[in-house]
Amino acid sequence: MKTRETLAARNPNANWSRFLWLFILLLIALSPSVFAQDSPPLVIPEDADKIIIETRPVQKPPVFHSAKAQAAVQIFTDRIEQAIRLEITVIQGDAETISLGLNGKDEITAVEGDQVTSWSVRQEGNARFLDIKIKAGVKNLNPLVRLRSPEFELPNTVSLTHLTPGKAVGFNSVITLKYAPGVEGKVIEVPGFNPLDTKNQFQTSSGGVLKIQLGHSGALAEPVELTDSQLTGKVDPNGKFVEFQLRGTATVREKDASLIL
Repeated sequence: MKTRETLAARNPNANWSRFLWLFILLLIALSPSVFAQDSPPLVIPEDADKIIIETRPVQKPPVFHSAKAQAAVQIFTDRIEQAIRLEITVIQGDAETISLGLNGKDEITAVEGDQVTSWSVRQEGNARFLDIKIKAGVKNLNPLVRLRSPEFELPNTVSLTHLTPGKAVGFNSVITLKYAPGVEGKVIEVPGFNPLDTKNQFQTSSGGVLKIQLGHSGALAEPVELTDSQLTGKVDPNGKFVEFQLRGTATVREKDASLIL
């Protein structure tokens, strides 16, 4: 009966061959480039000892991006036009498409920017999305999005179309309303928005509803209207004070409304 030592003695190259292949496999295991490529399998002679190592391609990290929006809204007597300047930052990964939500029915007429290759509006059920395809390797971009509403007649009540986070992990939008000559408006609903100190500016990080009541200049009724008013005064005989009395009819159209005299 032949022992393992006897076989090794008769074949002195066996140990050397086994050591050589183990050394090659060790070098392969320590090289990260092997795992990042779809390399052909290593061919090992039939008579050599074998160690099978399963490799998998390195997975690309998920893409995360944030977005800020500054929307300038121009309200005319028959339509609404918007110019929205975006500030998009790719936080992680190599983005090919930036997707933002689109709340409303207005038409996007253009998406302008040097880093933009194409754009489209996607519908999923009742939800709409703006998909912006960008150049490879771009991490920061500032495209300009233009919108136009369907035409309408005054008086009217409209819900303003606006961008929402979509797939953005961080989102902030500030909307500024401007009225053209001949039209005036009053914001009557703002769920999801925060009124800012500046007149006709609203902020949101999620989107919501921004409903505006529109009318011709001077035609919109005030929250409190005083009619049939009469002011009378009476001077004290000693000339020390004057007493005034105001009479009239106050029409209140909104809850908690007030009138400054």
